[in-house]
Amino acid sequence: GEEVLKHPYGLALRTVNDRVTVLVAEWLGHRVSEWNMDGTRVRTVCGTGQIGSDEEQLTHPSDVVVLPQLGHIVVADIKIADSNYNRICVFHDCGRFLYSFAESTLFHPCALAVDAQDHIIILDHEKDIHVYDSQGAHMCTHDDLYLLKGPKGMEWIGGEGGRLYIV
Repeated sequence: GEEVLKHPYGLALRTVNDRVTVLVAEWLGHRVSEWNMDGTRVRTVCGTGQIGSDEEQLTHPSDVVVLPQLGHIVVADIKIADSNYNRICVFHDCGRFLYSFAESTLFHPCALAVDAQDHIIILDHEKDIHVYDSQGAHMCTHDDLYLLKGPKGMEWIGGEGGRLYIV
């Protein structure tokens, strides 16, 4: 049912009016759900729960972040079956679809991070790190991850002069 997480894959903390909630990307739930800190479900933020590639649908969301300045919710969405369709979806804080990007450039976006300037950092599994601005314009790619064996997650720590940590 709605109260059960369906293969949680990534999460982000979200603060609105001093209230902290947890956003969870549900790989097999095809949605991002929001939960109170006490574990009670608030709502489905984005995705219909049905697999698909329409604006309101998610296929296999692998991670979620919140842009600190804009408050937008960013979701990494993985390909449908045997297609090569991967994308990054951006939603308004209320869950309304805004835009998607990187549909033809990503192999398997497995983790997201965001820095203090709302730059979206995408870990493309065993391949590259891509950096986009908050509007989805590509800024740079770092393709020197050959030293990492199967990176799974990352986080930006420290505000403007921060660092990117990769697991």
